[in-house]
Amino acid sequence: AQQDADEAMEAIAVALSEAKETKKTMESLRLELEQQTNETSERKALIERELGEVQPILDSAKDAVGSIKSQNLTEIRSLKTPPAAISDVLSAVLMLLGHRDLSWISMKKFLGRRGIKQEILDFDARNIKSSTRSDVIKFIASRKTSFEAASIRRASLAAAP
Repeated sequence: AQQDADEAMEAIAVALSEAKETKKTMESLRLELEQQTNETSERKALIERELGEVQPILDSAKDAVGSIKSQNLTEIRSLKTPPAAISDVLSAVLMLLGHRDLSWISMKKFLGRRGIKQEILDFDARNIKSSTRSDVIKFIASRKTSFEAASIRRASLAAAP
């Protein structure tokens, strides 16, 4: 009987030790989860702040695209060679949309596509690869004046925002 009692006590001691280890593991996981939750909340707040800054720009761009008239696109397509500002802006748009061919012929085909305004309006910027985003940022930075409204207006009233 004493041996049975000793074995039972040993089993209880092992079970208590395992429970203590499980409790430590659970506490460690709880702390890790809490830390990850805090980091996620901070990232979410940062993203929401950035979106708050970008959203008005995006809304303005969508309004500008929405107000483009078909005759303006036709006028731009009719150019033999586009002014640098028009070519640069269209190049950036094509790059963002994933096009590799940035030739004037490709740009004219792009502008002539049916429903192109809606395609641009429906474009989800979250799908842009980071490498593409980086390439476009570098491209725009290297041709800053082409992206100024005054430069575009000088190049063509049809392309002006």
